[in-house]
Amino acid sequence: DEAAIEAAGVRPIQPLLDRIRSLQTASELQPVVAALHESGVNAAFAFGALTDAKNSTRVIAAAMQGGLSLP
Repeated sequence: DEAAIEAAGVRPIQPLLDRIRSLQTASELQPVVAALHESGVNAAFAFGALTDAKNSTRVIAAAMQGGLSLP
């Protein structure tokens, strides 16, 4: 329902945005990054599985740089 999504605006993610905005120290960052990951946002980094570039029959673990994203 696109109209409902547009009407909601940022309200569904406002608690996360408020939490990010309230960061004051580096020690407060880790719990916020964890909360973002729990919400499906790959903040700072992401883990996943990729096909091995040298052996396409294998799937390997991968750690990747996160990007600027929204849930």
